[in-house]
Amino acid sequence: MKTVSKSLISCLTTAILGLSGASQATIVTVDSNLSNGYMVVFGLDGSGGPDYNNYQFASQWGVADVKSTVGTSSMVLEANYNCYANSPGDGYWRSEGGAGAAGNKWMVGSTYVDVPESAFTDHSCNFKASISNYTFGTGYTVRAFIKGFASDYSYNYQLFSDPLTAGSAINLTFDTTGWGHIQYGFEVQGVNANPANSPGSATVNANVVVPTVYGIPNSGFETADGAQWAADQANGHTFSYPTSGGNPGGYAVIDGSNAWETWYAVFVANSGKQLSLESLNLTAGQKCTFALDMKLLSGANIGGLKVEFYPDLGNTGNMYPALTGDGSQWATYSFPVTIPAGTTGIKLVPLWGPNSSVAFDNMRLAGPIAANITTSGSNAVVSWPSATGRTYQVQKSTNLVNWSNLGSAVSGDGSTKSKTDAIGATKAFFKVIETTPANQ
Repeated sequence: MKTVSKSLISCLTTAILGLSGASQATIVTVDSNLSNGYMVVFGLDGSGGPDYNNYQFASQWGVADVKSTVGTSSMVLEANYNCYANSPGDGYWRSEGGAGAAGNKWMVGSTYVDVPESAFTDHSCNFKASISNYTFGTGYTVRAFIKGFASDYSYNYQLFSDPLTAGSAINLTFDTTGWGHIQYGFEVQGVNANPANSPGSATVNANVVVPTVYGIPNSGFETADGAQWAADQANGHTFSYPTSGGNPGGYAVIDGSNAWETWYAVFVANSGKQLSLESLNLTAGQKCTFALDMKLLSGANIGGLKVEFYPDLGNTGNMYPALTGDGSQWATYSFPVTIPAGTTGIKLVPLWGPNSSVAFDNMRLAGPIAANITTSGSNAVVSWPSATGRTYQVQKSTNLVNWSNLGSAVSGDGSTKSKTDAIGATKAFFKVIETTPANQ
């Protein structure tokens, strides 16, 4: 039997290819994306207002400590009364100590998202929201903001909305060019409050336009030091990110050649966070194929891939492909996956090679090609239509489990391409993987 294994890779071709980290503005509800909190504390002037010359401290706080409540369709911003409430006899936070004393610090609390500038391929961040239920009294200011930070956070530029009131419509646009990080969110300023006499709150409604990362961020490891990839290991594995020598350009390495035991070492895409199916143009129940370029630097065991399904729908287990040749050259390894019903997000987890040092590059989705197969004597001829600017890799299997590259990749030019394989009387299966240009 000789056939093209189309059923294993049924993803839409042009819809899912070329997705390596672009971004689009998508209307979503306010949810756990706003997961960062920060507090800056100043002293008070003689009239109970802020004395910005009397800086006290600034530090990362939890969102709950900033007194923000993030829900599934809205979030509530409150005055910062937690220090007052937790320190009834502390004169640092109260002008006279005791439960009824007035607060004596000016609190600037922020609830925000921190996104790498690379998420904005058009170099523009547009942040929108609406406000309802605004009950803050005089002396408290609530603003929306977008901030651009240097890569090391050493300096920044800040864009604020006008002070918000009930019914305020927020529409901020920020040129992200040249910045390392972009933050957007909300700031509440005012005296640390007595929770028994709350000065009010503000509710931020849904319809916040935030950047949704499409594709796999830094899929070709071109951004230095493995940006947007989480790494985890046990017992002596090491990670590195060479900037040249990849397929092409930068790449990543998991070196387990000196590990104390085989145990584990993994990368996790998108800084360890889920990638939504929407961002990959995938749907629950779909069959698709992920591709990963790998080669051996030492040892005999190539790396692999695990795909985790959320919410809490299990995973594929550790998928280790058969080694292509002796593994010393870059080769594309394919991982067919069926996405369970009910899945909304996935995590992509490239795996170590036990007792080996393995190089990784170009984590991506690979699409199906409408390939044809004919026989000519004892040869199988696989042909397919090509597109300019795309590359194609024919792969062969004798069992629909282990796949190997059939020759080198082929560059498309708009004509029909073909590969011939001498199969004799052996049963064989073929598929054609379309890939984006490396690191696109």
